[in-house]
Amino acid sequence: MATLPKIQQQAIIKLQKSVQYYKIPSISAPLDLNIILQSILEETALNLTFHNRKQTIQVSDLLYRHGIWFCNIYNFESKNWATYRCDQMKNCSPNYTQTTLTHTQMQEIQDDYEKNYHNIPFECSLTPLGVELFQKNNHPNMKLKQVDRQYYLYGGYNQEEFDYMIQYLLSLGNNVKINYPQALKNSYLNELQKIINQY
Repeated sequence: MATLPKIQQQAIIKLQKSVQYYKIPSISAPLDLNIILQSILEETALNLTFHNRKQTIQVSDLLYRHGIWFCNIYNFESKNWATYRCDQMKNCSPNYTQTTLTHTQMQEIQDDYEKNYHNIPFECSLTPLGVELFQKNNHPNMKLKQVDRQYYLYGGYNQEEFDYMIQYLLSLGNNVKINYPQALKNSYLNELQKIINQY
């Protein structure tokens, strides 16, 4: 900035004072974030404990979402792709003996996972505010489309994600209406009833 003319420096300072950007601070600090990042860069495996189970994994990437660090992983024992919360990964240590995958191979596994894992289709109608809320917080298994003047949230989820789907849709308030499947609609209504019963 010191190389800019004085007028431009003053304009930048004025802009910095006039624009405020708010972000969510980290809710939990993963202890092994440096080890996780290093394993990504070096394409090495990690030994760790996740939900009280010892595992050997390879981390594809890191994601910071709403104050929480996540990572996409490949589990060598189960041969499954998954997303883990980094603050729930304990005792991380590099495993240099495990044969690992390249970034390209990891991407192919993730693409296959995204195509096949979310096997229960869903669709919801959204209000304009619902569209804005979706744009601020969405996931790879969710898409947005407009037909005439109506917006729709659609995609797929896995049965293992069912409870999360309910909580996500509840976060949209009265800006969402579930069109299908019926099981999702029923559980959503049950959760709404629990909220009403609190009063």
